[in-house]
Amino acid sequence: EGDFWVGSAGNGIARIRESLFHALGPAAGLPGKVARSVCVDAQGQLWAGTMAGGLARWQNGRFAPLSLPLPDATPAESVTVFPAADGGLWVGTLNQGLMRWRDGKFTRQPVSWNTIRVLFGDREGRLWVGGLVNLLCLDHGQIKNYGSADGFVDGHAIGAMAEDADGAFWIVTGPGDLWK
Repeated sequence: EGDFWVGSAGNGIARIRESLFHALGPAAGLPGKVARSVCVDAQGQLWAGTMAGGLARWQNGRFAPLSLPLPDATPAESVTVFPAADGGLWVGTLNQGLMRWRDGKFTRQPVSWNTIRVLFGDREGRLWVGGLVNLLCLDHGQIKNYGSADGFVDGHAIGAMAEDADGAFWIVTGPGDLWK
């Protein structure tokens, strides 16, 4: 539809459409004031993860929260979302690991740590998972952890990941380092 979605630190999510700016926050059902992550899946549904640990999708003019399957009584923190290349949604949390939403249900994805900050899918269909001090790639069912042996300095929080027009993969870490 040509929309541009922006997550904010304290005012929810904003939609910009043809010069119109519309903020969507708790009054619209967003489960928290701070949007951590926003994405649109292959079916065109808008999803939002919040710093407060909430997950919601936009339905019928408002956000509908979904309960995450938590293995213990510890609430989820800082939810990040990314559309899965083959349908569904990837969901990461700062303390409850990686999950996948598909066909109306969640499945846990086994990874070696639970502190997930950033999710990114590249043009090859791989899912990159950035954590507090880790980086891994889920490549069509195979998991590869990256560290100093691969030329990546582990121990830094992953802040953002992106792929440029030439296919180069970029990573920003907590100290402000930019990796290619």
